Amino acid sequence: MTAPSTRSGYDSSKSRQKLDAHYASDQLHQSMNNLGSVYNSGDEIPLVPYDVPTGKSEFVYDVDPKLEREDPEIFRLLMDGYVVLPKVLSSAYISQVRRALDPILDETPFGRNDFEGLRTRRIYALMGRSKETYHLPMHPRVTRILDKVLLPNYLLSVYQAIQIYPGESSQSLHSDDSVVRIPRPRRFQMVATIWALDDFMSENGATVVVPGSHTWGAGRKPIPGKDRIIPLVMERGSVVVCLGTTWHGGGANVSKSSRLAVTAQYCEPYLRPYENHFLITPPALVPQLPKKLQSLLGYSVHKPFMGMVAGEHPLKRLDENGAGGVRWFEPGGQMVEDEQGSAPNGDSGAGRSKI
Repeated sequence: MTAPSTRSGYDSSKSRQKLDAHYASDQLHQSMNNLGSVYNSGDEIPLVPYDVPTGKSEFVYDVDPKLEREDPEIFRLLMDGYVVLPKVLSSAYISQVRRALDPILDETPFGRNDFEGLRTRRIYALMGRSKETYHLPMHPRVTRILDKVLLPNYLLSVYQAIQIYPGESSQSLHSDDSVVRIPRPRRFQMVATIWALDDFMSENGATVVVPGSHTWGAGRKPIPGKDRIIPLVMERGSVVVCLGTTWHGGGANVSKSSRLAVTAQYCEPYLRPYENHFLITPPALVPQLPKKLQSLLGYSVHKPFMGMVAGEHPLKRLDENGAGGVRWFEPGGQMVEDEQGSAPNGDSGAGRSKI
């Protein structure tokens, strides 16, 4: 699959050209596609070397044909840019999640623009609003894939519920990690999941995807009628795993019923997540969460020391007995314990760093 090597969409100023030239330099190109050589902490980074740059027009994932037999989910993800895992969730769990989300959706306004969806409701900051959904971001059917295609200590970038109502138009096609300022074609830096809590049909706003678009170079965009754009028709309880470089978008809902989904999106541990989970998730809650979820929220250290707090693991700054106490930095650097999570002098903590 080939694509034009044009760099349309980039600023044509000299400063922009210089910056792009820096990003495209052999040194950076090699480092971002051979991450094991960057994080030399004495331990081997178990990054699967599927990615091989082959020029400016496309990006090839060098996959052993045996992988199609040994791990067909990973194979399809890397070949097509997405893979559907059918009927992962039980009906009982789906009902539990829906009961938790329905009252929140009722008080959630419709989107503010065409991209959010003028007939779509989005529950942002879901991690801080519904404990019933906590199982989804760390579901083993998903994390076993993420563990193989992302670096250790990858992060939860976005976690939200999305309900598309009748009358919604198609969302503009996009790729989730387009904000990453590394010119395409390149390796994906994010992976998204979309959990279907209703049947996904072409009529009710099923997500549409452009197979193979994860390999495209800069400047190439999907062209309806020329490129293959398909709806992800799947039964409720299914989940699609989609690479961050794959073009996709919400479909138009021309039916008489809404469709509900929960999306959990993940990023490499050296990237800044879209959502700030340190503010979304109350610190008092973190010690009670499973270790995997703690790590996804950023309470982890990407070797050798990315994510540290004063030279230590961030979990050490939370009350070890799980009571929700928080440790504060005094101006002189001294740590002070506080069981209530407020500043030691009784104020709101303004001007101090709450960890």
